[in-house]
Amino acid sequence: MPIDIDDETATFKRMMQAGLILLMAMYLAWGDVKFWIWGTSAEATVTKIKESPFDSDRAEVQFRYRDTDGRFVDTADTIPYETAESIGDTIQVDFLNGDPTSASLARKGHTSGLMMFSVCLLLIGWRVYPIWVEARDAANGVRRRRR
Repeated sequence: MPIDIDDETATFKRMMQAGLILLMAMYLAWGDVKFWIWGTSAEATVTKIKESPFDSDRAEVQFRYRDTDGRFVDTADTIPYETAESIGDTIQVDFLNGDPTSASLARKGHTSGLMMFSVCLLLIGWRVYPIWVEARDAANGVRRRRR
């Protein structure tokens, strides 16, 4: 049976695209996993609220918290205006100790990267399974008709 070069090339391109998307999803998921493994929660005090320089529908909340070494850390995060607290309120933050830029409000969650990674794995498995079946059958001498 002759090989359809156009079909094989299209399959190869789809697999390469899926692999690139998987690499990007792995990068995003790593950020989420870091918070789950090494992340720490703390109470912070809101010190300032101002309009986000990037999006007028969001507020930049500046806050101060004490890290695990007992040092005060000042940083900021952006949230929708309707969920912004008042100056002086106490909020929960998640952070990686030693990285003051990692702090974010605890309610934001850290799951988007893991969800994207899981979806990519499912899609790649869906595309690889028929290739695996064809290779297995060829190795076992089973002849199957291609659709």
